[in-house]
Amino acid sequence: MGKKLLFLLIGFTAFAQSENMDSNPRNGLDWNARVRFFYLYPIAFGHNAHSETQTGFGGLVVNYTVVTKGAFQTGFGLERTIYQVTDKQYVGSFGNTGNADAYLFASYAFPILHKISLVPEIAGGYSMHYFGAIQDGRSANGYTLRVGLMADYRRYRSISINAGLVFAHNRYGVASIPELSDFYSEAEILQVRVGVTLHFTEIVAGKKRRNAVRRELKLERKNKINP
Repeated sequence: MGKKLLFLLIGFTAFAQSENMDSNPRNGLDWNARVRFFYLYPIAFGHNAHSETQTGFGGLVVNYTVVTKGAFQTGFGLERTIYQVTDKQYVGSFGNTGNADAYLFASYAFPILHKISLVPEIAGGYSMHYFGAIQDGRSANGYTLRVGLMADYRRYRSISINAGLVFAHNRYGVASIPELSDFYSEAEILQVRVGVTLHFTEIVAGKKRRNAVRRELKLERKNKINP
């Protein structure tokens, strides 16, 4: 599963870049700041410890888009998810566990209606599964690979509303007997996400436009007073 998602990540990135270059070869890369804040609800499934010994509580995601080229976007994300322990026999005497992830992502926005786009996304990076409080240091390190599909409703230039699904495949370095290795070291998680995007480039541009209008009005008033 991990290798398939990695190949998909490479293929998706190559497709998005070639698609943009073909559509408008004069377009360059844009350093375009967009920040997405998500609430997520994780649903673990399959035969693994995440699914059979823990239940999702919730989490927060921050995605920061750094570079855009037309509809193609790339950046990095930070994520924190909390689970409640339901079977302490397998996990230990912890009230909760959690994931802390950091990853790179690439996405491509396909407009479908006025102000509405579908945004497939693929990502990969570091994942830590911790037990109890994150500062206690009881954790397992590994990687996360994921694919997702978001709907983006851009009601205003500077703000849009997002909702969608992300499938994550996580694998951790856990020492266990061979029969239980996959049970403890792998996780398959479906995330339900809702959030907002702040388009900082548009926020700054809007502020500049308002300042320019104010300067023009001020100059007009000055010319009327002193013709």
